[in-house]
Amino acid sequence: MENVFVYCSKCGIKNFATDKKCGICGKSLVGAKSKQIENVESYQLPDTNKQIRGFIVLCLLCFGVYWNCFRSTSTHKTENNVTAETSNIKISACIMSHEFVKDKLVSPQSADFPLCSENYVNELGGDEYGVNSYVDGVNEFNAPLRQQYVCRLKYISGDPDRIENWQLVEVRFE
Repeated sequence: MENVFVYCSKCGIKNFATDKKCGICGKSLVGAKSKQIENVESYQLPDTNKQIRGFIVLCLLCFGVYWNCFRSTSTHKTENNVTAETSNIKISACIMSHEFVKDKLVSPQSADFPLCSENYVNELGGDEYGVNSYVDGVNEFNAPLRQQYVCRLKYISGDPDRIENWQLVEVRFE
């Protein structure tokens, strides 16, 4: 048994030579190149190993890029040449200042702080940090009040997100 196939010049799909139009795109198959296959059962599809290997390589490359971009950033430098770890400690210092300042307020439950940013925090050296920010709350007469404050903290050691690893040096309301 002899089968003859033609390939569409537009989409490249294999069609029977008896077809007048491509079964996919509808282009006329008149004058299309034919390929004769003697036994359809013994015909093998083109080798897909190259495609599989290419896909695996692509996946490995994507994983490598992901790994380098999103893994722990404690060793990467930020634009200011401040390590990400220092940035995290500055944010932790800001958060801890909120807790220390709350303890000094007349009505701690009314305290409303701005979102922490390392812009509010100065590294003073010797594991000490200065936080210059504000708190909105109420005074003893229940009147709304915004108070600027300066808080000096010392980071002791351990997890910077735990308050017991910080020591209050001073809080000053301005």
